[in-house]
Amino acid sequence: MATGTTGDFWSDKELPAILKHEILKRYVPKFVAKLSSTNSKVVLIDGYAGMGRYESGQSGSAVQMLEIAATLVRTPGREVDVHLVERDFETFSRLQSEVNEFLGIEKLNVYLVHGDIGEQLNEVLAAAQGMPLFLFLDPCGLGINFEQLTEALTLHRPRSMTTEILLNFSADAVRRIGGQVADADKFPTSLARMDAVVGGDWWRAEYSGDFDKRSAEHAVVLGYISRLGTKTGMATFAVDAKRKLHHKPLYYLVFGTRHPDGVWFFADSVARSARTWREALVDREEQNQPALTGITETNEELNTKLEERACEVIQQNILQLLNSRGDFVVGNFPSEVFGDFLGEVTETVVRRAIKELRRKGLTSSPGTGRIDQIQVTRPS
Repeated sequence: MATGTTGDFWSDKELPAILKHEILKRYVPKFVAKLSSTNSKVVLIDGYAGMGRYESGQSGSAVQMLEIAATLVRTPGREVDVHLVERDFETFSRLQSEVNEFLGIEKLNVYLVHGDIGEQLNEVLAAAQGMPLFLFLDPCGLGINFEQLTEALTLHRPRSMTTEILLNFSADAVRRIGGQVADADKFPTSLARMDAVVGGDWWRAEYSGDFDKRSAEHAVVLGYISRLGTKTGMATFAVDAKRKLHHKPLYYLVFGTRHPDGVWFFADSVARSARTWREALVDREEQNQPALTGITETNEELNTKLEERACEVIQQNILQLLNSRGDFVVGNFPSEVFGDFLGEVTETVVRRAIKELRRKGLTSSPGTGRIDQIQVTRPS
């Protein structure tokens, strides 16, 4: 069992885990497929690998990465290294038995590491020198120290190297430890641990004086991802993972990339995964409380309304880019194109927005072809 987990953690996937694993299922194949076309090998790292599978038989992140890699290496010319790091000995032993079926697959190289990712990170990153890298860090509670993470990435992954990270940043821990700031003398250890994880005591000011809990949490998350991006040369953003729609986030999935394509395709993966998560939520609630069925809008109705609002905003964002930059390719400006709807709606809404602008005579672009490569042009 992974250190810090409860006894039934591995019994079945909780709803936040469904979102997380859906994102991995959608995004990691895109990452590997795109990068393997120009590189001989791609590297995947799971720094908190766990035991590989839930008791229900569902894949955990480690086995999921191996399943994805095993499928992708069937394509000639692709090779994938998967490094799985786990600290707890009992959990590591279970993990070893789960990965046996993937050993011996041609062009899939599996490396099991028994140890703490904070202590092993430099060595693991050194093994990925010169190769595209996707690093997944999913601890239970607070994870790797900020300086350990950013210094390792800076040392072994210069900004010219394709490097992407996805990490679990605990919202529960932020709220719990944030509540201790007023009595700092009573909680020196936990406060110091938080300082180490976020890269200094700057965050304490958000929980000082007369603060709003939601605003304080939001400011800490934004401050963390901003500092992480600056230190590593990455564009970063965070996705909240909840048990239910109106619950507080259990944790944030923080993504970092050095290429606009990463932002574009990850955001699209998040939007598609969120739909699956909402469907799973409805299914579970109907099983537990069937009388509630039909009281609220369906997922399809909610999705339709969301996409309609997003389409209007994206049209305005595109027009602003046209005015400020002239003709441009949408995939080069994912944050500017999607705006507040980044990760909320899929890339197909961008196509709809472009076609609507064409209908209005505001662009000559037909909105056809691969969406991220569509060039938006001024009306001819």
